[in-house]
Amino acid sequence: MRSILCLIAFVPLMACAGACELTSVLVQRFGISALGFSQELPPADAPLRDRQDSYLRLMLNERGVMLDGFQHMAYIDTASHQAWIVRTGGFSGVAEWYGPVAVRPDQVSACVRELPAP
Repeated sequence: MRSILCLIAFVPLMACAGACELTSVLVQRFGISALGFSQELPPADAPLRDRQDSYLRLMLNERGVMLDGFQHMAYIDTASHQAWIVRTGGFSGVAEWYGPVAVRPDQVSACVRELPAP
């Protein structure tokens, strides 16, 4: 049953994954889905709250049909090539920060090139 729920949660993500390779890399690396993570991530103290607009933001997944599922967003510091992942949702409406995790410079630059012009 859990496999079916993971598949249902992953299907909407597949349509978005082509927009930036880094999105699918992070999802696969940490097993990110509406159910949470399959790979442990280090907790963080939300260091970006005051500077969120200065980071590259990538939506990693949607909740899909799971009303109590989690949604994840990555905040990437393009200068240091580090990412923080924010998990929101669930029964109690959590907002949990994880990271930083290292990302490759070429993956970050590819995502920056794909951003729409202001």
